[in-house]
Amino acid sequence: MLLLKYINMKLKNRLLFFLILLLFAANLILLALFNKEKSKTASFSNFIAEANKNLNIISNSLAQRNFKKAHFSLIQTQKNLEDIVPLFKPPLPEKMVALSIPAGEVPYPFLYTNENAYLLLCQKTSKTLSLFRFAQGKFSLIKTYPCIIGMNDADKKEIGDYATPEGVYFLLNFIPGKEMDEKYGYGAFILNYPNLLDKKEKKKGSGIWLHGHKPTTNLNELLVTEGCVVISNDSLKELAFYQTECYSYGHC
Repeated sequence: MLLLKYINMKLKNRLLFFLILLLFAANLILLALFNKEKSKTASFSNFIAEANKNLNIISNSLAQRNFKKAHFSLIQTQKNLEDIVPLFKPPLPEKMVALSIPAGEVPYPFLYTNENAYLLLCQKTSKTLSLFRFAQGKFSLIKTYPCIIGMNDADKKEIGDYATPEGVYFLLNFIPGKEMDEKYGYGAFILNYPNLLDKKEKKKGSGIWLHGHKPTTNLNELLVTEGCVVISNDSLKELAFYQTECYSYGHC
């Protein structure tokens, strides 16, 4: 009789665990859909942080009941959280709206640019990276490339918020791909994030680069990044020949 009660209690506890997990998964989807419809100024990183917090609470609660299998499942769920978010993926580069900037214009003026200088304009809303040249007092559009940016479309403020920073940045130097992990493809341009203005505004994080991708994958397969700007390896080869200033801004 005691054995049956123990078995029934164990089954009830497991059933309760799976119900909690199911309800929580449904809550994640609803929250993601809700965030998708909210203003783009809302920080998607808050959703990720809250989801991790709730998962930790449930994990610790179940661990106290010695549900080792349940605890392991929750740990796996936590690790796979980033696999849930891309379900609400942005449009692929080939489906994005064409750049609507006249060849001789840039949406926002630069404080100072040398004659014959090159600059890059990253439009976060259209996921495009445009190369301009400044000559005879005006900017001329040379070429536009599809790009992939951070999962969080807000401005970067914290470490690990998956956001691409917005502002004026310089490409400090280029690291060839042969000197790096293959996930960077042809190589990477190092950006000076955080710059002086970012530091004044107490923005955190580092390691924001413009780089390629693993040769065995397609650019479209990446969907989002952790904050870097990624373009195709062929596009990066072209940009490697230019001395550029990188200007990234969002919601234009």
